[in-house]
Amino acid sequence: MKCIVPYGGPDFYIKKEGVPKPLLSINGKLLVELTIFNRPWYGKVINDEDITFVLCNLNYGNDQFVKFLENKHPKCNVTYIENYTNGAYTTSLSGIKKDNELIIDLADITFNLDVKYIENWLRSNSSGLVPFFKTKKNGYSYIDKEGSIVKNIREKDKISDYATAGVYFFRSSNTYTKLSSRFLKAKEYHYNGLLYVAPVYNFLENVEALEIEDEIDYSLACKEME
Repeated sequence: MKCIVPYGGPDFYIKKEGVPKPLLSINGKLLVELTIFNRPWYGKVINDEDITFVLCNLNYGNDQFVKFLENKHPKCNVTYIENYTNGAYTTSLSGIKKDNELIIDLADITFNLDVKYIENWLRSNSSGLVPFFKTKKNGYSYIDKEGSIVKNIREKDKISDYATAGVYFFRSSNTYTKLSSRFLKAKEYHYNGLLYVAPVYNFLENVEALEIEDEIDYSLACKEME
């Protein structure tokens, strides 16, 4: 299994704090350490060499972040895109090298989850897995489901009280990549012209939803500091 972290957007550098988003200090810990390097599956299902961060050459703060990785997590991978893309989905494609089970992690929500659920999913025939939490708030990707099976996902369209946690599991990175042409044409799944990751599940069958606990969303705090 591989993990792609699409850090190639214009919100990467937090000018007010003078640091890139992943190095933002929250209660004495860096955001990337609270998320990517503290996931229940980290050190069990994936290790540093399985993680790729996608950065954009237009952003300030790349050197700071890469230096942090070299000191703390030297086996992690970094790849660069030249310009901003039309969304996190497209950005994430640049980090895929060959077919594997895949995690796309937006790295701004923390939560608790027993890793056994991920290990069980890896042994299943499901094409995808979507961690979610219940909320009345707006501003997330939302899933409509029957039992544990996802029937529809919409970006920023509150079709339910089930919000995705910004972490997405896919059975095959090849399939994830091949869906790009269909996704690009399906404008009903775009939001403000952007291709977010969650709606790509609408092209897959047998995607499971998995409820998480104790979620904390740091994305709003980051936006307030921009």
